[in-house]
Amino acid sequence: MTHRWLARWVGTAVIGLLLGCNLATAVTPTPFATAMPTRSLVLPQTATPTLAPLPTATALATTQPTATSLPPVPNLATAVPGPTTHFSNLRFASSPANPPQTDFPVGTEEVFALWDFSGMNNGDTVQRIWRKDGAVWLNREEAWTAGPTGVVTDVSIYDRSLGGLDPGLYEVELYVNGAWQANGRFTILPRPAPGNPSFANLHFAETAVGQPQTSFPAWTRQIFAVWNYQNMGVSDVVRRTWLKDGQPWLVREDTWDYLHYGPQGMVNDVSIYDFETGLPPGDYELLLSLNGVQQLAASFTITQ
Repeated sequence: MTHRWLARWVGTAVIGLLLGCNLATAVTPTPFATAMPTRSLVLPQTATPTLAPLPTATALATTQPTATSLPPVPNLATAVPGPTTHFSNLRFASSPANPPQTDFPVGTEEVFALWDFSGMNNGDTVQRIWRKDGAVWLNREEAWTAGPTGVVTDVSIYDRSLGGLDPGLYEVELYVNGAWQANGRFTILPRPAPGNPSFANLHFAETAVGQPQTSFPAWTRQIFAVWNYQNMGVSDVVRRTWLKDGQPWLVREDTWDYLHYGPQGMVNDVSIYDFETGLPPGDYELLLSLNGVQQLAASFTITQ
């Protein structure tokens, strides 16, 4: 009889361990694998981003040239300015009407390159070389048809799929008839603002919107961990370490699901549970770490 009771208790404990928690989209959590996999968030990618055309009276192709038609990439380190400066005041903005920026928040879908031009002749060859994190990313060469003087406002890079442009350092180089004119750079930030991400107000409840509790009846079937967060980014890593009676009981580490949670808000869909027999009595504690640094710790008791 004792052996049967022990086998049943061990089975229940195993079920409890298998019924882990993850940062899921549904309020009701789903069992996780015992391997406790680490997820890596990869923002959705579209086809090679498309450059809007230079200002022109006629429609220019908006697709990237094929590999066989790409012009050579000049070496910026040895580029020699032409005898006449045709392009000046290169800057970047989220729209032609917005003020210039050098940093854009994660999730930005489109960034415009704006610059002034003068002394241009229709038929001049204009080359734009975009780099991302130091590597050539887009290379575009076109004949100029916009006249002698004005402001370029319709050149942009964009990714309008979920997640927008990938975080990173972007740079564009501008050439006229092979002579360097200008270059500039901007950054898509991995988080919405400078500064560190943070967690606050960790507590536990029997429902996702329940009142905070530190004590639960014996064999409670599900207990939610709830906390606030802010300034989270796409590469942040969250580690949740559960202790039971002072011993490691359950560990889960995930890359922040930015597309689901966003930069700030409240997590209320993480829980531990055993829907068959309920969670065993004991003292429980949750340690929340962010990017390898412990942020919060809180505990509760399931009574005998």
